[in-house]
Amino acid sequence: MASQTGSFWSRFTSRAAGAGRWLRPVLTHRTFWLGMLTLVGAFLGLFLLMNYVVMPIYTRQGAAVTVPEVRQLSFDQAYNMIEDRDLRPERRDQPFNPSLPRDVVIDQNPPPSASVKPGRRIYLYVNSGVQRVVTMPDVLTLSQSLARSTLADLGLSEVRVEEDDAPSPYEGTVTRQDPEPGETVRIEDVVTLWVSPGLGSGEVTVPDVRGLAPVDARRELAEAGVWVDPTRSVGGTVTRQEPEAGDEVRRGTEVRIYSDPLDEIAPIDPEEAEAAESEEEG
Repeated sequence: MASQTGSFWSRFTSRAAGAGRWLRPVLTHRTFWLGMLTLVGAFLGLFLLMNYVVMPIYTRQGAAVTVPEVRQLSFDQAYNMIEDRDLRPERRDQPFNPSLPRDVVIDQNPPPSASVKPGRRIYLYVNSGVQRVVTMPDVLTLSQSLARSTLADLGLSEVRVEEDDAPSPYEGTVTRQDPEPGETVRIEDVVTLWVSPGLGSGEVTVPDVRGLAPVDARRELAEAGVWVDPTRSVGGTVTRQEPEAGDEVRRGTEVRIYSDPLDEIAPIDPEEAEAAESEEEG
C-alpha cells in the first residue's frame, strides 16, 4: 500500500514539474501580460461606455420635461403644445358638460407642472360635445322624491320644483311637468315639476260632465276646483263620474271620469235576436 502511494505521488510531482516548465515561459513572456492588460482595458472601457453613454441615452437619464397647463384649451391647441414639449398627447373623450365649450380639455394626467421624461404619454380628457337625448318619462302623480329618482336614472339631474297653485288630493305629488311625457329632451335640459299643495280649505260643487269629451270634461272639472287624475286614459265620451254631479266636495278632491260604452247598450235577448233574424230571412 505504501509503495502504491509513493508511486502516485511520484507521478503527480513529475507531471506538475513538467507543467511548470511549460507555463513558466508563458507567464514570464511580455506578450501574455500585454494581452491580459488589453482584455482588462477593453472590458473596463465597455463597462464605462454602457454605464455612462449608452444607458443614459436609452433611459434619457437626467432629461426632464415640465408638463404644460392645457386645461380650458381646445384639443388641437393642447395637442400641439404637448407635442412641442417632446411628449405624447392622447385623447380621452368625456361625457358632454353643457357649461363648457365642446372639444375643450377639461382635465389632464399627469397634471400641469409635473416633471416627466421626454416621450411620456399625456392623457387629455376632452369635453366630447356629444349631446345625449332621452324620452321624457311620465312622472305625474308620483311623489317628488320618486319623480326625481326616475329622472336621475335617465341622466336628467337639472330639476326645478314649484308648488302648484291648484289644490289636489295628495300633498307633495307631481301634478304637472314640463317637458311633457314622451317629448325628446337633452340630458342637460331643465325639467320643471309642480307638486300638489294638498286639498283646499273651501268646498265646491261637482259639475256634470257626462256626455262631454274627456278633454273638455277635464277642463270643466279643473275650472270648478276639483282634480282629475291626468294618467287615467278615457276615450269616447264621459258616461259616468264619481263623485256625482251636484255633490259638495272639498277643493282639490279627485273626481274620476269613465267612458263605458257597454253601459249604454241594452243586453241582447237571445229569443228576440232569433226572431229578428227569421224576419230578415223571410
